Amino acid sequence: MAVFVSFAKEDQSFAERLSAELVKKQVIVFFDQWELKVGNKLTDRLTKEINEAEFICIILSKASVEVLKSEDQRWFKREFELALELEKNVGNDIIIPIIIDDCEIPTELQDKVRSNFNIKGFDEGIKEILLAVSSSIKATTYRQAREDRNFVYDWAIDWYINKEKKLEISLDVVEFSREFEWSILTKVSITSNSAASYHFKQRSKKGLGEIVVYTILGFLAQHLGDESLLLSDNKPSKKKVDIEDPRMKYKFHIEITSRKLGKDTGRDFLIHTGNYYEQIFGYLTNNNVTL
Repeated sequence: MAVFVSFAKEDQSFAERLSAELVKKQVIVFFDQWELKVGNKLTDRLTKEINEAEFICIILSKASVEVLKSEDQRWFKREFELALELEKNVGNDIIIPIIIDDCEIPTELQDKVRSNFNIKGFDEGIKEILLAVSSSIKATTYRQAREDRNFVYDWAIDWYINKEKKLEISLDVVEFSREFEWSILTKVSITSNSAASYHFKQRSKKGLGEIVVYTILGFLAQHLGDESLLLSDNKPSKKKVDIEDPRMKYKFHIEITSRKLGKDTGRDFLIHTGNYYEQIFGYLTNNNVTL
């Protein structure tokens, strides 16, 4: 979870417009009207989502401020209290106040920089929110079929800041043969240490987060190009790798899961997982792809 949008029911229309625009910009958003289903335990679900959020957008209006002042225990008031508690516990500025009309500012938020949509307008306000949450923007998944003899590689890459506040890069690769009735699905999860994650967040503020991702893929292509994984049946095979770049003080924990799909031929397969880093890094850099 990246961004939790908290609002009073009177401001639902604005909240939905805000959430939809953020999603268009590849921001991961929790908007309760989209996510909650009949039968969900509201208290448990909302508490979980708020606690896992990296940022919480609190929409302030005359209506929502009145909710905070009232004695009624409405969901918006509870979310506000949980957000304040979480920010205090994590020690980071995770609350983003968004003003949509000429309302009073709650005492708890008066020392915070606020995004005033009422004065700047929606488009300029969205730009401010995107800048604030840029370290949590999930890169567009990018797919490109790659032909190699009789095999086709279809892959996707994306990244996000996980709940431990670490940069995580995900690779999904589907490899299949033009001649045989099977395919191979491989999932690679690359979790970065605090140094790499901090560097990514800092560069993301300038719109350059993908450069850090390129650097990481290039490093893995150079040092893990010979990595492989043996598949002996249709059950998943797993492998864990820890590697360090002492020059940059980066460390990475890599978890690889691969399995054969389709017809069971009874044959063993050696999957050259190291090739995936080389293929993806090479394609992205050679084609100047902006993720």
